[in-house]
Amino acid sequence: MSAMPAPADREAWTILCVDDEANILSALKRVLRGAGHQVLTAPGGAEALAAAGIEVTLSPSEYAATTAAV
Repeated sequence: MSAMPAPADREAWTILCVDDEANILSALKRVLRGAGHQVLTAPGGAEALAAAGIEVTLSPSEYAATTAAV
C-alpha cells in the first residue's frame, strides 16, 4: 500500500481512527501519516471520546452501547 501525499491546496487533517484490531489501526495510521495527516487512534468508542475530548459524536447504530460522560 503506497501513501499518497496530501494535496498542496489543502491543509493536513487530524484524523481519529477507532477500531478494536491493532493491525487495522497500525495500517491506517501508517497510510494517513504518510499522506501528511496527524492521526489519533483508539481501540474503542469510549477511549476515542475520552482521548480526543469529543463532546458529541455521530456513529453507526452498532456503536450505540458506547457511552461517555460529558
